Amino acid sequence: MRILYVQPSELMGGAERQALMNITRLQRLGVEVVPLIGPKTVLVRALEQEGVTNSIVAPRLFHPTHIGVSGVRASIDIALSCVRSVRDFWTTERQIAELCRTQKIDAIIASRAYAWVVATRPARKLGVPIVWRAGGCLRSQNEALGLKWFSRFWRPDYVVYNSASVQSSFAPHLDCPNRIIRNCVDTGRFDGTRVPAKVRQELGLDESTPVLAIAARPRPLKNFELLAEVLERVAQRVPSVHLLIAGDTEERPAWAPYGWRQFYEQMFERMGLSPRTHFLGQRDDVEHVYASCDVALLTSLHEGAPNAVLEAMAMGKPVVATDVPGVSEIVQHGVQGFLAPPSDADAFAEHVIALLESAELRHRVGAAGRATVHKLYGDQTNVRELAELLQQLVRGSEPRPAVGIAA
Repeated sequence: MRILYVQPSELMGGAERQALMNITRLQRLGVEVVPLIGPKTVLVRALEQEGVTNSIVAPRLFHPTHIGVSGVRASIDIALSCVRSVRDFWTTERQIAELCRTQKIDAIIASRAYAWVVATRPARKLGVPIVWRAGGCLRSQNEALGLKWFSRFWRPDYVVYNSASVQSSFAPHLDCPNRIIRNCVDTGRFDGTRVPAKVRQELGLDESTPVLAIAARPRPLKNFELLAEVLERVAQRVPSVHLLIAGDTEERPAWAPYGWRQFYEQMFERMGLSPRTHFLGQRDDVEHVYASCDVALLTSLHEGAPNAVLEAMAMGKPVVATDVPGVSEIVQHGVQGFLAPPSDADAFAEHVIALLESAELRHRVGAAGRATVHKLYGDQTNVRELAELLQQLVRGSEPRPAVGIAA
C-alpha cells in the first residue's frame, strides 16, 4: 500500500511533529509513504534524520499572506496575494494529480485545511480514497459555512480527528464517516530521565533557578498577553523566576511592519520582563527546553489536542494551561496539571507558584502526566489504528468508527 501524505509546513510545530510521527511509524508498519511537503523544508530534514529520504517538496503547497500596514500598500498586497493563491492552488493540484498517477498512489492523507482543498478534487477525479486529518477547531461561522459548502461537492472518504473537541467542532458540518485517533508522542525522544537540561547551560541558569517554559509560536491564538501577566505575577512572589519561549512565526499583524515575535518581545520589554524572558526562536530540540524547566505552560485561547502539553507531560513536567476544550481532555485538573480560565491571570499564576514552591507536588503531578502519555498517547496503538483504516479504505471495505465515537 502506497500513501501520499500531504502536509503544508512552514516551521517545525505540533502539526509537523505529528506528521513526522505518522509517516515514520506507518513506514515501520509496512506502509509505503510518499510525503508531499511545502513550502518550507524543515520537516523534510527531520524526516531525513529518521531515514525517510523520499519526500517531495511542493514549494507552492501553502503561501502565507503578509498584508501591508494600510492604504495603497495593503491593497496591493491583497491583490498580489489573491493572484499568487490561485496560481499556487492550481500548480499544487496538478502536482498531486501527477503524483497519484506516476507513483501509483493507493490513498491520500491530507493534513490541514489547505491540503484538504487542494488534494480532494484530484483524489475524487482519479478515484483515490482520501482521509482528512483535523487537529484544530473551527474558529468562526464563516469557516464552518465554507467547510460545509466545499464538502458537499468534494467529500472526503473519512475524517480523522485528534480529540473529541475537534470532532464536535467539525462533525456537524461534515456528513462523512469519522473517528478519533489520538495524537502520539515519541516517548523515547521525550524522556525526562535521559534528556539533559542544556538550555539552562546555554543561558547560564543554574539548577536552583526556577524556570518556566512554553513551546508555542508567538501569535494571538497563543494568548501571550496572558503569559506576560502570569509571569509578572509569579515574579512578585518568586523574584528569581525565568521564562523560556520556544517557537517562531513568519506571521505579522496587518497594521505593523514587523512580525508577531517582535511585537511580543516589545510587550515583554515594556512590562519590564525582558531580563527574565528568553525568546529562543525556532527550536528543533524542544525536548531540551522542557528538560530545562520546572513547570510547562500553555496559555492558548483555542486548542485541538496540543502536542506542547503532551510532550511536556511525557518529559515528566507538571503543566499549567488554560481550561479550553482539547486541553481539558488531556489534563485533569489537579492530576496531570492545573487549569485556569484564559482570562484569569491570578488563578493561573497561583497554580504556577504552588508548583514552584513544592518539589513534591511537581514530582507527583509530573509522574501522573508521564503515565497518562504512555498509556493513551503512545505511537504503537494510535498509528496502527490509522494504518488499519487506510487498509480498509484501499480494499474498498467500509471502515467502522471506533467504539463509542459517532460517525
